[in-house]
Amino acid sequence: LLATLPGVGWFAYSIHGNETSGADCALAVLYHLIAGTDPEVTTLLDDLVLIFDPLMNPDGRQRFFQQTTEHRGTQPNVDDQSLLHRGSRPTGRTNHYLFDLNRDWMLAVHPETRGRLRELAAWHPLLFVDGHEMGAQATYLFSPPCDPVNPHIPAKREHWGAVFARDQGAAFDRFGWRYYTGEWNEEWYVGYSSLAGFRGSLFILYEQARIAEDAVRRPEGTLVTYAESVHHQVTSTMANLQTLHEHSRQLQREFLAEKQRSVSKDSPYSERTFAILPTANRDRLDRFLTLMELHGIEVFTAPVDFTVRGAVDQLGRQTGKRTLPAGTILIPNRQPEAPLVAAMLEFDPRMTDETLRKERKELLSKGRSLMYDVTAWNLTMLFDLETLTLASDLPKGATRLPAGSRALGADASWSEAESLTLYQRQDADPAVPAPERRIVPSPSTIAWVLDGADDRSAPVAARLMERGVEVRLADKSFTFAGEDFARGTIVVTQIDNQVFAGDLPTEVFTVAAAAGLSPRPLTTGFGEGELPDLGGRHFRRLEPPRIGLLTRGGTSAYDYGAVWWVLDKQLGIRHSHLDESRLGRADLDRYNVLVLPNRWSGEIRVGVLEAIRKWVDAGGTLIAVGRSAQAIANQDALLGQVRDLSEVLDQLDPYVLAVRKEWLARTGQIPSPEMVWSHVASPVLEVPVGKGARKGKDDDRGQTPVPGQGQDQSAAPVDQPPESKKGVDATAKDAWLRQFMPQGAILAGRVDPEHWLTCGCGDYLPLLYGSGVGGTPVLMAADPVEAPVRFGYFQPADGGAPDSEAGEGNGPAAPTKIGWSPLPDGQELRLRMSGLFWPEAAHRLASSAYLTREPVGKGQIILFAAPPAFRAGTLGTMRLLVNAIVFGPGLGARQTIRP
Repeated sequence: LLATLPGVGWFAYSIHGNETSGADCALAVLYHLIAGTDPEVTTLLDDLVLIFDPLMNPDGRQRFFQQTTEHRGTQPNVDDQSLLHRGSRPTGRTNHYLFDLNRDWMLAVHPETRGRLRELAAWHPLLFVDGHEMGAQATYLFSPPCDPVNPHIPAKREHWGAVFARDQGAAFDRFGWRYYTGEWNEEWYVGYSSLAGFRGSLFILYEQARIAEDAVRRPEGTLVTYAESVHHQVTSTMANLQTLHEHSRQLQREFLAEKQRSVSKDSPYSERTFAILPTANRDRLDRFLTLMELHGIEVFTAPVDFTVRGAVDQLGRQTGKRTLPAGTILIPNRQPEAPLVAAMLEFDPRMTDETLRKERKELLSKGRSLMYDVTAWNLTMLFDLETLTLASDLPKGATRLPAGSRALGADASWSEAESLTLYQRQDADPAVPAPERRIVPSPSTIAWVLDGADDRSAPVAARLMERGVEVRLADKSFTFAGEDFARGTIVVTQIDNQVFAGDLPTEVFTVAAAAGLSPRPLTTGFGEGELPDLGGRHFRRLEPPRIGLLTRGGTSAYDYGAVWWVLDKQLGIRHSHLDESRLGRADLDRYNVLVLPNRWSGEIRVGVLEAIRKWVDAGGTLIAVGRSAQAIANQDALLGQVRDLSEVLDQLDPYVLAVRKEWLARTGQIPSPEMVWSHVASPVLEVPVGKGARKGKDDDRGQTPVPGQGQDQSAAPVDQPPESKKGVDATAKDAWLRQFMPQGAILAGRVDPEHWLTCGCGDYLPLLYGSGVGGTPVLMAADPVEAPVRFGYFQPADGGAPDSEAGEGNGPAAPTKIGWSPLPDGQELRLRMSGLFWPEAAHRLASSAYLTREPVGKGQIILFAAPPAFRAGTLGTMRLLVNAIVFGPGLGARQTIRP
């Protein structure tokens, strides 16, 4: 095979639609290769297979050229600040839903990406080129990258990157063109087009100075034309083609050697398996498995229970002996795509010490990060699937999971036409055409339920309500007739829908089946013992959401697009897109839900805030994300009582008390029975307030040594500014800590197990947070604000993980505070799950709120500290957003009963 197979090269351009020179380069190169008859061309085509993807983002290119037409004058324009060159927001960088497709290679949310991944898996290119553009006053960048480089990219690529770069540089030198390599294009994140590098390709990035049309004038007075920018891309492509041709045999041999190494017993990826535990959330698991299949990853399952030792969970805890149940999904790291498996599923990839030193120097000296994107992306965490890393290969008896065995995949979407053929009629007659089929329920059926453990239940509720069906939600788990249902289960009763104009059973089954669900009939609403009964307070009526989604103004196009995608693709319900700048004059009574996506910058105008304030007070549900949440939490906004940490540094007692109250309520601790029943009043009392927070103590023992705070040496010290001293101003301390906030890390969040916003969540939830995802606020919540999800997960300070015999955390007693936030006695706070997260950031963020809910008048305000639908890939937190939109109007706001 090595002697006869041609080498394969893949050349892709303009994944950002406003970076046009790459696509035009592709046309020029294609014409040259198709029409050329000289030996240089014919020899290339005899020995190589060349795949061209000339325009990866047609949506964005169309939008950008429309803007170019709008902004063009009668004379050529060489000013790169002109809208002719820059475009206007949303620019052509993104696709129709305003997603950056060059961040979608791992998540594969979009059809453009899924199509490419299928072909990438089929062709195994030796070289993958991705043509981009950058700032107009720059020159030309190409690979190899700078640090950090993901450790799962094979080391041999460094050698070949230098070989290709030298040849490409020589091609540019012949014209006297300026260029550079590396400098800022690190390759840490897996979700770029550089994902091809984990599959065995040598990845090369091009970045040409952007010249949208005509030319751009440089400071030295020269003009660089658009034709020259295309010429640069063509020269790069042809140089890389020649180098590929020259070295293709050696690249093929190394490709094969890497695959053989990946599957051998001596592989660095042997004796490691990722175990995804069974879950009732079939939708989420199906999406994960479909994604694994798309990436060409081998997946197995355990047909019987099996026992493991030394497994590590997502919180970094090592378990002792543990039995995993039958049905556990198993992904061995030792397989042909081993580097890609490790890159996507490894819990905690770590940068080198040298990279950390460079990053910290950059933060302190220049106030910016070296990281170009998020530093954490573990798929099982983003999907909130409980997973263990096993220090072993596959257990005996593990069986390969057949391709296509999932009930619902990433390509599935809801449509009414499909729904008519997806359900089975209970009295089915195959001769009856699908549109005429009906569901005939049993005479004893009083209701139908959809289990709330599955993410598809809430969208089905929304679609049913849009059709006029009355729907209820169970805010507590329940059991009817021996069948268990999770908190968040959707219930449709016959008696609630007596005035429904349509065929209720058929409507319920049609809509549910379109989402891949099968409603369960109920014949009784009686819960044994203290379990909820159908007519009680735990089965709460939902109000149909009427949704307004804000855009324009200072809104982030990325987050607006992500929420738009959720509304269209996840929920499949109607909604209106509203111009933020005109909101003060809009008739907001038409909506009962307003969603304010994350913001790029800028405050929300006073007139807009006033309109929102009146609307919330009248019964609206306001959902604000990231910097929009920060704007709402500003005390000058006069909207609710959530505050950013920077505003309450000198008045932290109420927030400390709120954390302590939540812990005591969760644990159900009581004073000793002797004290409760004693006839004599005790002189000793534990009061969880202020300095008297512990019995027998006059001080607040154990404050961690953040600059200017207490001096408990049992905690690992946090770096202090050089001039730090006891009593330093709280604002100065916070400014020091603030500069180390994460670029994008996955953190553990503890979940209120009874709040309706957390339906479908477990005990803790992985949260993607950081400046790179708009997560700059540190939201502070105290009574009457509810905090259904807070940063940090409490566990016993001995590190005890479930079923553990030994674990991390043994040692001195934990301090009683992490930054401003209290630690309960005997507990430690698990916070970082994956990614770069400096200790200083932990002392700002620990126990602050990720999600808040606050009653205001007849309405409510729901705030997210960071975008919950980031790139439509954070399925765990996306469930929180869906809950807020679908359940909010009925469960958190008071709606007027119309006579």
